[in-house]
Amino acid sequence: GGPAQLARRRIERCAARHPSWHLRLYRTPAGFRVLALHRRFAPSDPEVDACFGQLAVDPLYARMCRAQQCFRARLTAKPWRIGMPDRLRPRPGVGPVAAERRAARDAWVAAYERRAEGHAACRSLARFGCEAGYPAARAGQRLHDDACRAGTTLPLA
Repeated sequence: GGPAQLARRRIERCAARHPSWHLRLYRTPAGFRVLALHRRFAPSDPEVDACFGQLAVDPLYARMCRAQQCFRARLTAKPWRIGMPDRLRPRPGVGPVAAERRAARDAWVAAYERRAEGHAACRSLARFGCEAGYPAARAGQRLHDDACRAGTTLPLA
């Protein structure tokens, strides 16, 4: 199979090795996302490193998780995937936004939100392992799925 089939098989093998885990699998525009819902994890946990290795997680993603001490997941469409013509100015993460730039930024955000409404960030594909899970993780998963529109048939972006 191609890269997607190989990645899916790697995920299924990992799930089979850990039947007591509760994993959810999602399709993203560029690959897959796996949520682990059976317990709470810290990005520095050795079990996370082992799992990332089994799944052949993108090294940049793994490095960002460790450096930022969080697990990152895009909840909305990437702007360039939904035809947003310009980049957000000033660059995201740069603030505060100067008063003279606020109106342009607010207009960009409003246009983005209108376009993003018709797209999903990921699609729910499968569940693996023990459904019992960690209650707080299940609540986070529901928030994730709602924000990503994971249960819809909207185009992925």
